Amino acid sequence: MKCDDWCGEFKKKGEGTGASTGASIGVLQLSTRTQNCLESKGIKTIEQLRNTTDRELLTIRSFGRTSLREVRCKTAEYEQGEQT
Repeated sequence: MKCDDWCGEFKKKGEGTGASTGASIGVLQLSTRTQNCLESKGIKTIEQLRNTTDRELLTIRSFGRTSLREVRCKTAEYEQGEQT
């Protein structure tokens, strides 16, 4: 999946896949800024991240559309890797 195609695909892709959603967000290798923003909001696992809406993520200070795109793209890539 291309990062540009993340919109709308994220929710469909991971549901019922059996991916290790309890894993730390550290395995996604996010940028320092993005990871710090998520941790400041108490989001420490992929499961917590999946249960957070785009709107909620965008309310986090210093977390913008670029961070959102990075999170959704890297999470989709991680989940695809878990399926294979």
